[in-house]
Parts: sequence; structure tokens; C-alpha cells
Amino acid sequence: MKNAESVISNHLSSFQNNDLEAMMSDYTNESVLVTQNAVYKALKR
Repeated sequence: MKNAESVISNHLSSFQNNDLEAMMSDYTNESVLVTQNAVYKALKR
């Protein structure tokens, strides 16, 4: 399990490098992303 600092660091560097695959590596099938408009659960391909 990654800590919050390493996830944020990876997201920022991945975004700067336009590397979507690297950014998505922080997510698992157990991940939950909560936004203002929706809740996303798990990875969908």
C-alpha cells in the first residue's frame, strides 16, 4: 500500500509527463474516487 505523499507525487509527475498509464498505476480494483458529481469504484477497462 502506498502512502498519500507517494501517490500525489506520482500523480503530479505522471500528469506533467502525459503518462496516463503511470497515473492509473496508483489505482486498484478496491479504489474509490469521490468527486463532486459522482463516486467511481474499481478500475473499469
